[in-house]
Amino acid sequence: MLKITRIPGTDPVVLKLEGQLLEPWLGEVLAVCAGARSGAEQPRLDLSEVNYVDLPGARLLRELRRRGIEIVARSMFVKELLNTENP
Repeated sequence: MLKITRIPGTDPVVLKLEGQLLEPWLGEVLAVCAGARSGAEQPRLDLSEVNYVDLPGARLLRELRRRGIEIVARSMFVKELLNTENP
């Protein structure tokens, strides 16, 4: 399960993801990120409560970073995952 929460009062928008980032929810993550854009500013992602990411999820996170979406907080699991070679 994945929970996505928009953190109120943040500029640019911060989206907090909690749980498991799995392939079935990647479309939702993309849609929420697109909807949270504020003009030219991309939303930021708080991944501090993400405890598992599958291979498609890891690819998505890397793609989002390439698109300019900043990850402002991350769990140790996500930190290590993003510091490894591209799958």
